[in-house]
Amino acid sequence: MELLIKISDETATELSERAKEVGEDLAEYAAGMLERTRKSTRTSRELSGPLADQFRASGMTEDELGEFLEDVKHKVRREDGLIKD
Repeated sequence: MELLIKISDETATELSERAKEVGEDLAEYAAGMLERTRKSTRTSRELSGPLADQFRASGMTEDELGEFLEDVKHKVRREDGLIKD
């Protein structure tokens, strides 16, 4: 597949320099970067695993989860002596 994308001159210059360092032309180098990115990217489900399922099952809203995590963060910091009450 052929794909036409627009990038800044600065990015093109940097990519060209990197491509030269490894002995590839710019298009070949950029295509390789995109392929490596695709192969290394995981879905949020893959990253969160059962945690996302547990969150959905809890009935908790995203705001409630945010507040809960903030509370836990502050509790841990107090226990570690990083903050004082």
